[in-house]
Amino acid sequence: MGIKLAQSNYESAAKALTQAIKDAHPVGSFRTVRIGRAVIEVRITGHSECWWSDPSRILGVNVETGKHRHFYPDSILID
Repeated sequence: MGIKLAQSNYESAAKALTQAIKDAHPVGSFRTVRIGRAVIEVRITGHSECWWSDPSRILGVNVETGKHRHFYPDSILID
């Protein structure tokens, strides 16, 4: 497999991952998330637009404190 083909495959997969996360966890939805030792409720405010760097990153706000947080799908405990 050549480098260009591998890059193309990576780009397609990363963009598909980003879209799947956006579909599963839409902006405005609430999720229970483990960040470090804390379990918090967050309201989703956005998603990564950097498919080349961090395609699965989710942005949110802690409902209780108002603090902006970022996390990944594997941190979500309850949809």
